Amino acid sequence: MQDSSSAPQRRPLWRLFVLPAVLLIAAAGWSAFWFYAASEVGVRADAWRAPVAKTRPQDV
Repeated sequence: MQDSSSAPQRRPLWRLFVLPAVLLIAAAGWSAFWFYAASEVGVRADAWRAPVAKTRPQDV
Protein backbone atom coordinates (compact mmCIF):
# COMPACT_ATOMS: atom_id res chain seq x y z
CA MET A 1 0.00 0.00 0.00
CA GLN A 2 1.36 3.40 -1.00
CA ASP A 3 0.96 6.49 1.06
CA SER A 4 -0.07 9.28 -1.34
CA SER A 5 0.74 12.00 1.20
CA SER A 6 4.47 11.21 1.04
CA ALA A 7 4.67 11.68 -2.75
CA PRO A 8 6.33 14.99 -3.71
CA GLN A 9 4.01 17.63 -5.12
CA ARG A 10 4.82 18.73 -8.67
CA ARG A 11 4.97 22.45 -9.16
CA PRO A 12 3.59 23.99 -12.33
CA LEU A 13 6.32 24.43 -14.93
CA TRP A 14 5.07 27.81 -16.20
CA ARG A 15 6.16 29.45 -12.94
CA LEU A 16 9.76 28.67 -13.86
CA PHE A 17 9.56 30.83 -17.00
CA VAL A 18 7.68 33.84 -15.62
CA LEU A 19 10.65 35.75 -14.16
CA PRO A 20 12.94 35.30 -17.21
CA ALA A 21 10.07 36.37 -19.49
CA VAL A 22 9.43 39.47 -17.38
CA LEU A 23 13.15 40.31 -17.40
CA LEU A 24 13.31 39.84 -21.17
CA ILE A 25 10.33 42.14 -21.70
CA ALA A 26 11.82 44.75 -19.34
CA ALA A 27 15.18 44.62 -21.14
CA ALA A 28 13.48 45.03 -24.52
CA GLY A 29 11.48 47.99 -23.24
CA TRP A 30 14.57 49.59 -21.73
CA SER A 31 16.50 49.14 -24.98
CA ALA A 32 13.64 50.60 -27.03
CA PHE A 33 13.51 53.59 -24.69
CA TRP A 34 17.25 54.21 -25.07
CA PHE A 35 17.14 53.94 -28.87
CA TYR A 36 14.29 56.47 -28.92
CA ALA A 37 16.02 58.78 -26.45
CA ALA A 38 19.31 58.65 -28.37
CA SER A 39 17.60 59.56 -31.64
CA GLU A 40 15.65 62.35 -29.93
CA VAL A 41 18.88 63.84 -28.58
CA GLY A 42 20.28 63.93 -32.10
CA VAL A 43 17.17 65.65 -33.44
CA ARG A 44 17.16 68.25 -30.67
CA ALA A 45 20.89 68.90 -31.04
CA ASP A 46 20.45 69.49 -34.78
CA ALA A 47 17.50 71.80 -34.08
CA TRP A 48 19.62 73.78 -31.63
CA ARG A 49 22.64 73.86 -33.93
CA ALA A 50 20.78 75.23 -36.99
CA PRO A 51 19.97 78.73 -35.65
CA VAL A 52 23.37 78.99 -34.00
CA ALA A 53 25.08 78.18 -37.30
CA LYS A 54 23.09 80.90 -39.09
CA THR A 55 24.19 83.65 -36.68
CA ARG A 56 27.82 82.52 -36.52
CA PRO A 57 30.17 83.82 -39.22
CA GLN A 58 31.47 81.12 -41.50
CA ASP A 59 35.12 80.20 -41.36
CA VAL A 60 36.93 80.81 -44.64
